[in-house]
Amino acid sequence: MPRLKVSELTYPYQIWMTIPFPIGSTKPEAQEVLHAVEELYFFRRYEEAARFIGRIFSEEEGKGEKSLDADTQKSLRLYEERARVRMEVVHNKGENIKAS
Repeated sequence: MPRLKVSELTYPYQIWMTIPFPIGSTKPEAQEVLHAVEELYFFRRYEEAARFIGRIFSEEEGKGEKSLDADTQKSLRLYEERARVRMEVVHNKGENIKAS
C-alpha cells in the first residue's frame, strides 16, 4: 500500500495508513506509531489496532521490538492487551444478543 499524506486523509483520519514499514527508531516515528494505535483504539477498531501492533512488532515488517524505545513498547503492548480484551467483550455481547 502506498504511503498516504495526512492531508490526503478524510475523517476519521486513519493515521495508521501513513506509517511506513519498517518502523524507524526515532522518537518522532515512535510517537507517530503510538498516535496511530490510539486513533484505532479511540474509534473502537480494536481488531485493526491489535493487527497493526502485531505488524509493528513483527521482525519481518516492523523490525521488531528493538526498533522502539522501552516506553513506546510498553504503551503498545498495553494497547494491544486492552484491544484484545475489548474484542472479547464485543464478541461476547454479540453471542448474548443472539441467545436472547
